Amino acid sequence: FSAGNVKAAITNNALAGTVTIDNKNSISLGKAAVSAGTLTGPMTNSEKVELSGSLKLDVTALPGGKGTVQAKWDSDGNKISGQAAYEFAGSSTWGKIVFTKASVTGEVADQKMAKMAGSGTAVYDSLFKGNWNGDLDLDAEKANFELGGELVAPIVQGEVQVSKGALTIKVAQSELKSTAGKVDFKLGSFLKGTAVLEEGTNANTINATATAELVSAQSFEGVTLSKGSIVVQVRGPTVKTVSGSVDVDYKGVAQGKLSLTESAEIRRFSGSGKANLKAPLQWGDIKVLSGAIDLALKNNTVDRAQGQMKIGYLDKVEGQMSFDATKDFTA
Repeated sequence: FSAGNVKAAITNNALAGTVTIDNKNSISLGKAAVSAGTLTGPMTNSEKVELSGSLKLDVTALPGGKGTVQAKWDSDGNKISGQAAYEFAGSSTWGKIVFTKASVTGEVADQKMAKMAGSGTAVYDSLFKGNWNGDLDLDAEKANFELGGELVAPIVQGEVQVSKGALTIKVAQSELKSTAGKVDFKLGSFLKGTAVLEEGTNANTINATATAELVSAQSFEGVTLSKGSIVVQVRGPTVKTVSGSVDVDYKGVAQGKLSLTESAEIRRFSGSGKANLKAPLQWGDIKVLSGAIDLALKNNTVDRAQGQMKIGYLDKVEGQMSFDATKDFTA
């Protein structure tokens, strides 16, 4: 400490009184240091001193912040102890982590402060940004925290783009351990939805499973597909349909759902489903009362379209009819 002063009296051949130190010296706490501040306390028996007060705190790994230690010191232990609080705003890089704000507390014991805990804002691996809560190992410059936020910027790979989102990541010893939540997903002007990011995703590579819908209707061979929920797997440059269900319209007279099967080509659909006729329909003297078409699609081509319908003829006779819906069954 810096030199101080004593207000004392002699009792039984020993000094007793109050010691005051206006400290200006920097005193190391490991990867932190205390400096300016005032300590006061009693002196007894000419040699025993107990001091306490507030000292300025600097944390080497989070430079430029402001903090204090409510410090204690006694002549027996000759070590500083106490409770520390520190506020940081700026930019401090710890490997993959860039801390931009921190509000942390810690304990000084035996004139050393190895860890602090609290919250703030940070960027992880130039990929995620948000609010963190956890603890910091000042000696190793390693962190353990949970961060809730979003992607720093969109990641684009070919037609696939992921952006923003609502994410929670867990970091242990400064390494990413888990990612939860979803990001916004789109594939050109073809699909849009949300995606779960998976291991291996970085600023240049997307590994994800997305759930998306068609941006606009897709038509071929009398079949029109729209909306729906399509599970898409992205592994770097490889994008494929895993499964899904989409709305289907067949030749404008039947509507239903088509269940999709796996397809290595994202714009080529295969699957099966049922489309119900838009009954009642009047085809000449025949009135369609109800009916449905079983559909099978293979690589955007109608592989099967077999129908069943209940009909009335001239409002006098009713019956069942099977028909090949690949042909012009409305004629």
